[in-house]
Amino acid sequence: METLKELYKIFSNGEIDECSLNGKTVFTCGLNAFDAGSTIYDLNGNIIGNCDYAWGDVDAVCNQMSSCKTVYCVKDNIWGKSSVNKYHLK
Repeated sequence: METLKELYKIFSNGEIDECSLNGKTVFTCGLNAFDAGSTIYDLNGNIIGNCDYAWGDVDAVCNQMSSCKTVYCVKDNIWGKSSVNKYHLK
């Protein structure tokens, strides 16, 4: 939960997804901005990959995650998604 709180500080104007990678929980996070890309973090908050499709910087790990579920998404976002705050981050 501490990692999610720290990620929320960075991505409060964006989205946080909880995914599985090789049986472990990871988080993929992106800002609410065009061409911003996303970053993948492990449970300790360490960056393990970058997925910037617009600029061609896509690590292999970006295509290895599964079972992703949005746990946070800012209201009035560019993706047209509903706002989500599963863990009541703030």
